[in-house]
Amino acid sequence: MALNQAILRGNPFMINALLEHGDPSPFVRDSLGKSPIHIAAAKLNRECFEKLIRLTGADPMMPDADGNTFLHIMALGVIKDTEYDFIKQMVIRHGLRLTCNKEGKTPLDLLRNNEGAQIALRGQPNFKRRILQFFETRLSENPNFIDSKQKPVTHAAIEAGDIAAFKACLDAAGKDKF
Repeated sequence: MALNQAILRGNPFMINALLEHGDPSPFVRDSLGKSPIHIAAAKLNRECFEKLIRLTGADPMMPDADGNTFLHIMALGVIKDTEYDFIKQMVIRHGLRLTCNKEGKTPLDLLRNNEGAQIALRGQPNFKRRILQFFETRLSENPNFIDSKQKPVTHAAIEAGDIAAFKACLDAAGKDKF
């Protein structure tokens, strides 16, 4: 994808040209399952990240092919001061919540699982701990900061392809049309 390549290469002229004149889809993924929002976050390119949201309507919490959002990817990788600042600013600015990936893990779960394993903590461990503390503080202030581990009945019905169960959920909620 041209936009992903422009972001990877850090070419602001090409990024701007593609965003302003190329009509890129923020939902298209490359062969690795990454969308432009994932690449911009990985490059810590705040300006590009914000432009993708503002100009293309990109979802900052769009999952990749494995169900990982940029927060999952960053929790698994190196967290230094610049990553810490990026994560914190994006969570606060966009009111982001912690969601589950395909394995049912949130970024908070990933950080908690690696907290005691010094070998698994790449980067500066104090920033891994700081982002873990930031997430836990947000969660204590707002229990809705994290998705429930249990899937709603409607999701289970849709995943199972059970239209009757889905309609029953809508009827129970007082919705006779969808």
